[in-house]
Amino acid sequence: MLRKTDKGGVLDRRNYPRVSARLPVRLQTGCGTRIPCTVIDASISGVRLETEIELEIGAEVTLIMPGSVHCGGRVVRLEKGTLGVEFSHAPERVAEMISDLLPGLQAHSNLKTAT
Repeated sequence: MLRKTDKGGVLDRRNYPRVSARLPVRLQTGCGTRIPCTVIDASISGVRLETEIELEIGAEVTLIMPGSVHCGGRVVRLEKGTLGVEFSHAPERVAEMISDLLPGLQAHSNLKTAT
């Protein structure tokens, strides 16, 4: 099956739909440092964060969201001013944890795009 491409013709490898967001959060690094960030888009498999920090690909992190919701993950993408974090929890569990914070995810939590 074919995967969808974005406007630039780049292959979209995401398995779950993403929703736009502007949610202030903190990112905790492996050494315990907490950095303020903003979720700019999210899916039940991960988030893209707007941040001033630079971490290495593969760095283990914890996303701390409002309501003391904690999601573990690892850095999978770096771009200027943003980084991508893939959650370590199963997508179904993430949907339960964050659907109240990002209501748009609830509609997509049982959907998987073509692979």
